[in-house]
Amino acid sequence: MEIADVAYPASQSAARWLARGAWLPQTVGQLVEAAADERGAADAVVDPGGRLTYRELEQRTAAAARHLLASGLEPGDRVLVQVGIGRDAVAALLALCRAGLIPVCAVAQYRAYEMGALADLSGARAHVVEPAAAPNADLLGLARQLRRDHATLEHVIVAGDGAAPPDGTLALEPAEAPAAIELPAATPRDVATFQLSGGTTGVPKIIPRFHGEYLGYAAAWADRLELTVDDVLLWCLPVAHNAGMICWLLPALLRGATLVLMPRFEAEAFLATIERERVTVTGSIGPIAPRLLDVEDPGRFALDSVRLFITLNRADDIERHLGVPAMNLFGITEGLLMTSAPDAPPAARHATVGRPVSPHDEVRVLAVGEEREAGPGEIGELCFRGPSTMPAYYRNDAATRAAFTSDGFFRTGDLVRAHDVGGAPHYAFEGRAKDNIDRGGEKFGTEEIEALLAGHPAIQEARVVGMPDPYLGERVCAFVIVRPGEQAPHIDDLGAFLLERGLAKFKLPERIESIEAMPVTGVGKLDRAALRKRIAETLAAEGAAR
Repeated sequence: MEIADVAYPASQSAARWLARGAWLPQTVGQLVEAAADERGAADAVVDPGGRLTYRELEQRTAAAARHLLASGLEPGDRVLVQVGIGRDAVAALLALCRAGLIPVCAVAQYRAYEMGALADLSGARAHVVEPAAAPNADLLGLARQLRRDHATLEHVIVAGDGAAPPDGTLALEPAEAPAAIELPAATPRDVATFQLSGGTTGVPKIIPRFHGEYLGYAAAWADRLELTVDDVLLWCLPVAHNAGMICWLLPALLRGATLVLMPRFEAEAFLATIERERVTVTGSIGPIAPRLLDVEDPGRFALDSVRLFITLNRADDIERHLGVPAMNLFGITEGLLMTSAPDAPPAARHATVGRPVSPHDEVRVLAVGEEREAGPGEIGELCFRGPSTMPAYYRNDAATRAAFTSDGFFRTGDLVRAHDVGGAPHYAFEGRAKDNIDRGGEKFGTEEIEALLAGHPAIQEARVVGMPDPYLGERVCAFVIVRPGEQAPHIDDLGAFLLERGLAKFKLPERIESIEAMPVTGVGKLDRAALRKRIAETLAAEGAAR
């Protein structure tokens, strides 16, 4: 089931990684079947609406996969996916994988601007939406609009409860058991999913992830966390996101653990869920950790079951406030995860993001913009290669060429400093070299927002940067030069202008700063660092004045 324009790992490389155990000789569909055989009556997925055992999960996803194939879709077809956080989302993803269809894992917050670009880039034939994933947005209406506007999109498919409307829309799961249809036999080298990368360009870049390597890296993560059949994992961000799949869903299936999902985060409800479900491992890549720090007297909740809390940063504060072991992590969809061992000293768990989870990963810290190694203890760009390193972006040769060093190391654009902890290098995150923004764990570029702002009648020039935020890490700040005789638009009016053009709401500027001229570097290029410094200093001064 090779897909045109996908750069597949070389057969020799795949064989080598399989022989070394870095890849698994298994597919996602085979994993679901094996887990059901081993853990049939045990809880696989739990959400506020109920529970699915491993056997029920296998039966439900097999029926849905056959239904999708009976509807005319074929193995290798790409399917846009906008689902949420719960049993229905898990069933949708696994059904697509079992049918040999390729989920293009978008987030429910994307709108026509992003989803239309993904439809064209991926050549998707179908669009799966879970309306409950974004109750304040019309995902079904968006999918219908995209089907009208994009020639390749033939099917709109609804996941979750409720019958599909009688307008050619399909239900993901059949009302009756479909006729016996043989599920396709995939191989570890076949594509499992199209994940998305944020970064500096407007359209998310597509990253093919392959069954054997994806499962192999999920297994390495499970090994680092020492997951077992007795673990109960808690996650409250989208399961289709790379972090949701490779750090939570797939490791849970691999170890036969239970995955508890919270569709909507609320700090005290999160802690109550830990207590009720006796959660052992949890964490976040978004704003959850800072909000938990605002909970007064967390000792009201029985958190003694938790043996590990994993977060992007502030692990020391979480450990101190909640009284549970915590450690920082680093992840990038192009193929690297880093964190410490659960029993590592605080110097590793709190002051660094750890080390690569796969023993086969190679890491270099390079001088920014160069291919020479940074000096001992110096800040440099994190670069890596290993068994899960992306061979190439899908249909984006220019981005691929720019992403790799001459000897095949992927340039993350993230700045780190290496520290020796217990005789092994651990890496502290020190910021970014690229111009992307990380808002609550969702990374996106500045160019698309700036291009849309340039069309505003009052704006002569606009530049966008991330501004510090205690909960989300960063929010969006727009620096604008207004046209003569015009005034800077109000933030609400600017937001409405961008929403009308199909931009996702989470990318909207949340502050506007008027400026007479944009700062430039010594060689005449835009100095984004100066803009970031300016807004950070402004916010600090405003905070001090309160």
